Amino acid sequence: MEILIESPFQLVDRKKESIEESIRELVKHDAQVTQAQVYFKTFDALGEENKCTAVIQLHVPGPVIFASADAPSDLEAFSLVCDKVERILRKARDMRNDHQENKDITQMS
Repeated sequence: MEILIESPFQLVDRKKESIEESIRELVKHDAQVTQAQVYFKTFDALGEENKCTAVIQLHVPGPVIFASADAPSDLEAFSLVCDKVERILRKARDMRNDHQENKDITQMS
């Protein structure tokens, strides 16, 4: 699996390794992931501190899994978006398992 990380700011190797390890942990929920893309964006909101947006796209057969989250720091945003992607992957896996169980029950009848 290929992991691409893009950021408008410099990421130290330790952060990149941490991000890649987190993505590998997410992929354990769906072995069909072929590519993961992680993007960071920064912006100044009016009257607010700098904010960071983290975006994850996972390429799997079927629709691309996409999630984003905002937080004051890059690692906080990444942690939030990882939680979202994990929920999406678990839900998709559960739906596939339910579908397979229903298919098996129908074939037995």
